[in-house]
Amino acid sequence: MHRTIVKITDRIIGRSKDHRQTYLRRVEEDRDHEVFRKKLPCSNFAHDLAACTADCRDRLLSDAAPNIAIISSYNDLVSAHQPLG
Repeated sequence: MHRTIVKITDRIIGRSKDHRQTYLRRVEEDRDHEVFRKKLPCSNFAHDLAACTADCRDRLLSDAAPNIAIISSYNDLVSAHQPLG
């Protein structure tokens, strides 16, 4: 990998070390909690499901997999009618 990329990556890792440790601790603590999507209003969850493939929809309804979203404001701005992905 290019030296500059390695250098920048190392700086980012160093700068975010404390925050990352806190984040990882919270992820571990939340692992045993109920899936949050069970608490979403039906309309929000319906929008999530409407954009999914049948396989994705089945997984979300089964609670077997987390529902992790990547938020892209660029996509929302440029292409609000088309889901990202």
